[in-house]
Amino acid sequence: MLLNVIKNKINKTPIENNFNIIQEVDHFDLTKILTSPYLGEGIYGIEQLSTANEQQRFVIAPSLDRIQLGRESAKQWFWESEDKKNLSCYNITLALPSFLPLYTQEVLSIIDDINLIANDQVNIFTQFLFTKRMDDWRENAIYQYDSYLDGNDYPSDSRIVRKVQNKALNVLSKIDGSKKRREHIPQVEDKLLDHWFRFEFRIMFINYSNEKDNTVMDELKEILKEANYFNHFEISSIDSKPRFLCNIKERKMSPTSQDQLLSEQELLSIFNENVGLKERKEEVKEIVNYTPPKPTEHLSLSTPINLLFNKEMVKYDLERHYGKEIVNALKKVSIITDQKVSVKKEERGATVQKVLLPIPKGVKYTQIETNLKNIQATLGVEGISVEQGEESDTVSFLIPCEKRDVVYLRSLLEDEEFIEFAKENKLPFVVGIDMNNKPIFKCLTKAPHLLVAGSTGSGKSVYLNAMIIAMILFNSPNELLLYLIDPKVVELGMFEGIPHVQEIITDMRKANQLLYSLTVEMDKRYQEFAKSGCRNIESYNKKSASKMPYIVLVIDELADLMSTNSEVEEHIERIGQKARACGIHMVICTQRPEVKVVTGLIKANIPTRISFSLQSTTDYRTVFDKNIPYRLLGRGDGCIRSDGQSKEFIRFQSPTVSLPSDEDEEAVFDRMRDYYKSQPKLDYPIMVKEDTDIEKLKRIIASTEELRVKELAKEMKTRVANVGELLKELEEEGFLTKTGNTREITASEEELEKWRKSR
Repeated sequence: MLLNVIKNKINKTPIENNFNIIQEVDHFDLTKILTSPYLGEGIYGIEQLSTANEQQRFVIAPSLDRIQLGRESAKQWFWESEDKKNLSCYNITLALPSFLPLYTQEVLSIIDDINLIANDQVNIFTQFLFTKRMDDWRENAIYQYDSYLDGNDYPSDSRIVRKVQNKALNVLSKIDGSKKRREHIPQVEDKLLDHWFRFEFRIMFINYSNEKDNTVMDELKEILKEANYFNHFEISSIDSKPRFLCNIKERKMSPTSQDQLLSEQELLSIFNENVGLKERKEEVKEIVNYTPPKPTEHLSLSTPINLLFNKEMVKYDLERHYGKEIVNALKKVSIITDQKVSVKKEERGATVQKVLLPIPKGVKYTQIETNLKNIQATLGVEGISVEQGEESDTVSFLIPCEKRDVVYLRSLLEDEEFIEFAKENKLPFVVGIDMNNKPIFKCLTKAPHLLVAGSTGSGKSVYLNAMIIAMILFNSPNELLLYLIDPKVVELGMFEGIPHVQEIITDMRKANQLLYSLTVEMDKRYQEFAKSGCRNIESYNKKSASKMPYIVLVIDELADLMSTNSEVEEHIERIGQKARACGIHMVICTQRPEVKVVTGLIKANIPTRISFSLQSTTDYRTVFDKNIPYRLLGRGDGCIRSDGQSKEFIRFQSPTVSLPSDEDEEAVFDRMRDYYKSQPKLDYPIMVKEDTDIEKLKRIIASTEELRVKELAKEMKTRVANVGELLKELEEEGFLTKTGNTREITASEEELEKWRKSR
């Protein structure tokens, strides 16, 4: 039983009925079937046997649908009595991908017309099965359509294969310069807006003559030609006649028809039903919420926000009223006895449902908190957490939603509240939607740096992309410089080619050099402020003709960077302490928030911290210095702690740039590159060469004349053994001389002065 439940959940489009209801009819009336509430729960279809003198017509329905269409019949089409040599079996399929439509402007009457080609020697059996698609087929069809508009004539229904096709097409178009996007096609978009049905179209000729059925086949081809449009039917031979006949008898769909799809309008046209699409289009548009992209949309955009994937946020209603259940659970675990407790509020957020209850008299909040696991077990729901309610003497129970609201970045950036916020803040970004469905906006200039933690699958990378994109869209390449450190190589590569991005660094030695360069740039900026009589970048840019750009450093994985460079912590500490006023900000990410990685010195200068789901409570304590009151659920469920918040911790659902699809994200970044290609990258070099260890040691010795190994090791923040090796190199070079256990400086005064001046 459990296996069947799981199977049905995975396969939302059935391929067979447990039992069939068969009714004999005088003609096929598809409109009655298409209004059935069980369309996606089983197989419907028609069967007809056409001879020279008569036609027999039958309608198939699943047993759960007792729809009255004709006379109920026990008729079965069995072929054991026929010589298998007399049976010619064919499948009729769509020749091109299913999103391309057949001709539907007129009634085609294909099923009726097939009756007319039977003769004295050839009988024709037709079986047409269909079932409504109930899964997320439309999203994939839209991706195929977009690929088709980009010149891919045969876009695969497989995302991976289609990605390979598109890349090959891009290479070829660069070679011959043939890249040209098609105009959008209203007929395709009409089909995308319609309901879709998986179908199986079978034809069998029963030939009683010794002649081949070429004439009948030619007539069938002519009938099918009436449907030719952007797509067309083709007749294909079968692989196995026994399996074909078995599927006919069992009225079962074959696995190969998985992506053979017709719209409701196409079905009606094939079955001689003159019902237009207009009556249904408005209703279906509400479901789809899809606006097809115009071919050159990115060239004429009035605002960069339009570069993003355009889809409204998906919001769900309360899935289940937990209020009374929680009260009963409190009674069962003896937290309350005879007190009457009324639910104050029950509402749904993007990630969790919140139930607000008054704390019963004589009960402490800590009692509820301590008994949370018992309450959870009584309700039979995992992941429940509690927090102090927004009203006095109340407690909020937070229950995970089975279906999360989908929060799209574009919807939040287009919000008037955010647009006003962006006018007042130079580096604005969206955190997400809180548990009260209120958006959370922050600005990196006020943060002034950000620590983001999250394990694999938590949504950290999706959030990071959304944050960077928001800052890019609200600043020109002259106003914002981005340096991205990507130890994993693959996480931030999609930002390549966007002029705001100065460099994507994957070599950790070069990353350390960049951090050092930022400390040098920071000192230079403060010197410039002193000359101009300014205290920060805002006042400087108001006074100066040449504007100073903001610099944002993004480190995707701090643990990898720190494991390869001992100086990283010192550089981050310096930037964290001083860089805010001069417009240099850091976003530091890690999926391993260990104490030796996220050190106290680093956290001391980064008050704004965000965490997505982590492995243990110890990890949360490392990030926030204390436990959080939630059990985060992954996939963008996060928690932020920041100065100035109304609550110490705020739980939120982070936004996504697009659907969880590589192709969607690639399309957004392609549009961004096209939009900004006319804006050149700002020539603002900051990279300077960092001293090698031997150069550092020369500078220290020249300035302090210190030669004791332990003291030098402390100054350089390295091991004594390393300093010993470096001193040997200086001896070989002649900078030092060693006599017994004593070293002396033998470098010339001129050389020593050179190192002192370069300090």
